[in-house]
Amino acid sequence: MRVLFSLMFAAFLVSPHNVFAADLLALRQAEKISLSLTGKPLSDSRRESFLKGKITLEQLADELSKDDDFIEYFAMFYTRTLGFQIPFNAYELKDSKGGESFSSILSLSYPETYNAEYASRYDAAKLASNAKSMSGPMQIRLKDCGNAVSPELIFDVSEAGNTDVNEAKKSLAVIRAAKEGVGPDGNPIKTGTAMYWKEILPIYESANLPCDAKQLVDINPWWDPVEVTVDAKYKGVKTYKVPPIVIEHCGGKTLPLCNTKSLNDKDALTDTFNRDLMMEPGYIISHTVAEDRPFSEILTTPDTIMTGTYGAWMHYNGPKLWANYPGGDIEGKKDPIFNAPDASDRTHHRITRNSLHAGVLTTPAYQLLTNGRRAKANKAFETFYCSKFTVPTNAKPDPSDSNPDLTKRAFCKYCHITLEPMASFFNNWPLTGNLNYIYTGNADDQGTFLGRSGKGAAAFGSIMVEADTFAACSVRRAFEFVNGRKMSQTEADLQLPRYVSVLLSNNLNLRIVIKSMVADPSFRNPAKE
Repeated sequence: MRVLFSLMFAAFLVSPHNVFAADLLALRQAEKISLSLTGKPLSDSRRESFLKGKITLEQLADELSKDDDFIEYFAMFYTRTLGFQIPFNAYELKDSKGGESFSSILSLSYPETYNAEYASRYDAAKLASNAKSMSGPMQIRLKDCGNAVSPELIFDVSEAGNTDVNEAKKSLAVIRAAKEGVGPDGNPIKTGTAMYWKEILPIYESANLPCDAKQLVDINPWWDPVEVTVDAKYKGVKTYKVPPIVIEHCGGKTLPLCNTKSLNDKDALTDTFNRDLMMEPGYIISHTVAEDRPFSEILTTPDTIMTGTYGAWMHYNGPKLWANYPGGDIEGKKDPIFNAPDASDRTHHRITRNSLHAGVLTTPAYQLLTNGRRAKANKAFETFYCSKFTVPTNAKPDPSDSNPDLTKRAFCKYCHITLEPMASFFNNWPLTGNLNYIYTGNADDQGTFLGRSGKGAAAFGSIMVEADTFAACSVRRAFEFVNGRKMSQTEADLQLPRYVSVLLSNNLNLRIVIKSMVADPSFRNPAKE
């Protein structure tokens, strides 16, 4: 039976009625190229084009190596290579002015501090101050309206721990104070305070409406821009319902001026931003390749790559963070992704920072990954030179040597004689904790590497990329990406010089090297396959 099937299958392949222009071996090679470059099988349309002879293996490699799937896949490869394991928590980043984390900013209770039970004790100064506080943004709370309808976002004017019943009692007390001039204790409110009770009355009357109220407006707030993600029971629900007075106080239908402490663990926008923040170095690298830019730009460019979602998050929080950046700002802050934000925009945008930036080396993610100036220099050395600092096998530590200069201390000097001058390039990034991205701009960041000196990360990146070691490591990383494994010693001896030559002779265009790798017979028809 097997013989018969094989003969029938062979006859099918050679039949003149067979419309396929490529044989199964070539199709297998095409699928391997696609899996290696994008992590995905060929799309139906590309497979059909290939089988009909409309596209060659070389053309396929050219298309795939600049495809969006390649950009994502190559970025993920370098994200792992750099050592990222899980997305960051952006709520832990520090505000540049107050040093306050976004976690505490989002948990901030606005000063709506009325306690209507003591209405008769509030004097005019106290009420005037609180009325002013309640005239703008306030804390938002989610009100569950049941599984069948959208949840409602209301102003949280209750005391901490109060139930909706207690809040209702409080609202009635404020209404009575405003309309009747009498507090819940039966005593009159103080002289000169009636105008302030009336000023806050609309909040207590209109900021928490019944779930079926006709006045409610459907919106998507800034922290949940596409659909409701508070709970699985809201699956498929696209919008929240909001009283008009909440929209008025919060600056518009996305509620840009307000926060909610009841939802910060369900914040879809920040969850996505956390991943985009982690992927930023990888996106710089993968776009450099896909756009045929010199690979040296990964450590030298003032540009970065941000998603539209990243830009939407920075629209609200960038002004609190950019003062921490090198130069205290970014040149591209007027880009539409910051000023006309669309949190559902998952496309990539090239954004100019400023001349103090150096590709991957000055991204927030690189700072968060490598707390400490030595760690930054060492991570660059390991990732982009494929090297590690080592000590001779016969070297022994000397416990009695307490020389504070690590470049001279026994045992330590083997690494630090090179590492310390490298670390000086990062002197303007202080030890602030790995949850911060802060650049002081005050320290002397003159560093030395490979016998050359310069100031700051930009100089360090420029020095790194001019060495042949950078080119060789870049080829090794590309080989590992394409083949799913590191180069063997034999491959390094036979293939590495050839690929390095291709890279250097093509203005450090790594995409040309990658296309050469997938065209190599050893890739398409390996001996063990």
